[in-house]
Amino acid sequence: MVTTAYAGYNGSYQSFSGVSTTQNGGIIGATQTFYKNNFFTAITASAGASVGDSSTMYGNESFAMLMAGISSKTGYNFEFKEGKYIIQPSMQISYTFVNPFNYTNAAGVGIDSDPLHTIQLRPNVKFAANLKHGWQPYASVGMVWNIMNDTHFAANNVVLPSMSIKPYVEYGLGVQKTWNDKCTGYLQAMIRNGGRNGVALSTGFRWALGKEGKPIEKVQNIEMPKTVMNLSSSGTNINTSARNDERKVIKQSGLSEKTAEQGGKKIIKQLSFEQKMALTKKNYNRTTYTNAQGVVKPL
Repeated sequence: MVTTAYAGYNGSYQSFSGVSTTQNGGIIGATQTFYKNNFFTAITASAGASVGDSSTMYGNESFAMLMAGISSKTGYNFEFKEGKYIIQPSMQISYTFVNPFNYTNAAGVGIDSDPLHTIQLRPNVKFAANLKHGWQPYASVGMVWNIMNDTHFAANNVVLPSMSIKPYVEYGLGVQKTWNDKCTGYLQAMIRNGGRNGVALSTGFRWALGKEGKPIEKVQNIEMPKTVMNLSSSGTNINTSARNDERKVIKQSGLSEKTAEQGGKKIIKQLSFEQKMALTKKNYNRTTYTNAQGVVKPL
């Protein structure tokens, strides 16, 4: 279980049929992530605000809005070649509340709008490859379906047609880069077809603060090589072979054994001499054999 708090900046630019809009805002939130083997679930709650400026044939106009929401994303990582390649199907369900404040546009018309309540379903499949030096190229395909996303507008008390977004498909490519397990940046391009059409370019950067948690201890049985002892006396040869079992305790910080060994984070604890002897006596019937050959010479 991992808890993450974050703050971010949101900006956008839209242009259509002689009208362009620029929006800038901020957001704060927290995410609680749960892991079970390759399954994961992340629950996020956030709130934010933004201001916008539109340029129309009548001039410039400004507006502002408040936003809040909660979402849950659940998925599974299918790993191949020891995690080098990953296929990640996921499902995200979110609720969003948006309250645009009433304003007067550049033409002197008062614009009134009701708060927007929307539920969004977003199934997705991601294909990723983990390369050297923290690079991760990926491809993604999914669908966005908005439920209960109708809102009502009025201009000078005249009700305008409701606005909603129909379902659409989103697919594209991206690349992610990680530095020292704390800094992550990404760049992606997604193509949208259906209720929304066009290309969405996005980039982001994340910097994780805080210290690593307590290392996790794992116990592993290690097979040791045989020890051979040769003795010779009066024409008699005795060969003795014994196999001793030892155990290693590997301490690592959320890493696999292979990664811990490569990163130099392996700590080996050797058993005491008494523990070794106890193991040897316990298993002597299957681990030790002795044979002897004698030569008798007549006097």
